[in-house]
Amino acid sequence: MTHTILVVDDELALAEVLANILEYHGYAVLIAGDGQEALEVVKEKKIDLIISDYMMPKLDGIALFHCISSDYRTSGIPMIMMSALPGDLKDLPVHSILKKPFHMDELVEMVTKALKGTQCRNSM
Repeated sequence: MTHTILVVDDELALAEVLANILEYHGYAVLIAGDGQEALEVVKEKKIDLIISDYMMPKLDGIALFHCISSDYRTSGIPMIMMSALPGDLKDLPVHSILKKPFHMDELVEMVTKALKGTQCRNSM
């Protein structure tokens, strides 16, 4: 069974690179340009994992997380949050935190763990 991953980032070039890498590893990938668009995708498609940027226009990553986790239909979807912000983000209530810049093998490892239900807090 192929897992479907939603990549949410307002930097389309980065989202496409991530999608290519994840597709190479056998995942189906959808892309959304911001949190609002991601909510629409989640309503229409079965998503197994969300990888989201922290800072985005319209609806940022943490607001997206709260929307997803407050809806019983989507509350079980794990989320990996990406951020280039300096400082400690360990208190974010997401599955994992991936600090930008990161190595693609870190991303793939976090995705594997998230889809297996293994907690992997951060790459910091």
